[in-house]
Amino acid sequence: YNSANLDTSFGVNGIAVIPSDYWGSRWSCSDIAVQPDGKIVVVGTETNQGNFINFVIARFNSNGTPDDSFVANGTLLIDKTNFPNNRYNYGRAVAIQPDGKIVMSGYMMDDDGKMQISLARLNADGSFDKTNFGTNGQGTVTAALPKFKHSAGAIALQADGKIIVAGSTENYVDNTYEDLALARFNGNGALDTTFGGTGIVITDFGAKEYGADIHLQADGKIMLVGTSSTTSASNLLLARYNQNGALDNTFGNNGKIISDLANSGAGIEIQPDGKVLAAGSADNGDAAMLRYEMSSPLVKTFKSIGAQDGWILESSEFSNAGGALNGLATTFNIGDDARDRQYRSILSFNTSSIPDTAVVSAAQLRIKRQGLVGTNPFVTHGDLLLNISNRAFNYNLALELIDFNTTVISATTQDKITADAYYWYAANLSRVNIGFVNKIGVTQFRL
Repeated sequence: YNSANLDTSFGVNGIAVIPSDYWGSRWSCSDIAVQPDGKIVVVGTETNQGNFINFVIARFNSNGTPDDSFVANGTLLIDKTNFPNNRYNYGRAVAIQPDGKIVMSGYMMDDDGKMQISLARLNADGSFDKTNFGTNGQGTVTAALPKFKHSAGAIALQADGKIIVAGSTENYVDNTYEDLALARFNGNGALDTTFGGTGIVITDFGAKEYGADIHLQADGKIMLVGTSSTTSASNLLLARYNQNGALDNTFGNNGKIISDLANSGAGIEIQPDGKVLAAGSADNGDAAMLRYEMSSPLVKTFKSIGAQDGWILESSEFSNAGGALNGLATTFNIGDDARDRQYRSILSFNTSSIPDTAVVSAAQLRIKRQGLVGTNPFVTHGDLLLNISNRAFNYNLALELIDFNTTVISATTQDKITADAYYWYAANLSRVNIGFVNKIGVTQFRL
């Protein structure tokens, strides 16, 4: 585009096309890269009337004409000749090395029905790098990863020549169910075992996670954007990994930030000043763009104040008023008693050590189940909800019957607590409730 119009000096009236030379063949594009000399490399997938799907790569001159110096007509189809044991092979991402070599990556199903990460490296003239990449003599590499799906454009090259690709494991196999997946390869195509021990890292945050795009920070840390999804909500997900493949626990909440400002993440870029741009979609279907400060975060963990915690039991079913309380028990109750009276519980946290100048960007409440009497209230009673107060319910830190239903100085928005793992339950505070975290005193929750 030139200003608001197609650039008519590019291709034909601003559109560059390379027609397929194969009868019954259809091509779709997944990623694009521009070489230092201005030539444009596009990768994607070729489907045909046979029972095969293949990598396809094309290179255009800067004016949009096919680059015949690359291969004939500027297009190369990569099929079973270079990927033995390949049936369905989807080209998803491309990157240009400093030496001009082209790395493209994707995922494939082999003839045995198993999923593989697939990579190919071409020399600058379009020939396969058969000598220096891979061990099959074809300039290609595969690595088994059950139910892996490579995200479009999710490839990054490190300064040392290592190659990182990202995506998701999409079905239940070997305890991996819709989790983030990253793999790192050495410059010769071998899996880098210094990355997570095997070269492949699977991350499960307790929901359904989908990786969409990755980008490298200047210090080599890996930023990933995607989506965290449950049956009730879908949110943009950011995760950061150290160079060894471990989650960077100094970032967000134990390596991740989940934002309800967007319901999905699709792309990520890092500005020269280190700020991170994440693109996705909003709940109403509009495009969403979020920008994050990458200053060193302050992560704090607070345990509740036992002397100010406790449970309150409703006086009678549907009364919505407290009838009895216990502030001495070492556990708190939720659910109903045998007479269908509801329990509500108060938890208090001294959050005054948060610096006055801090901007609270994320907060999570975690509770652990100690026992169960009767039926599981998470199954029979619907969602467990929380209210938050930025001082104390009804202005009194001591447990009172009125705490059961008072609305004094509490936020009206309720957040949902969901199962995490190993009897732990968690609630990520919405941006409204994050504003109620008290930096000069006590923050209280009512469950």
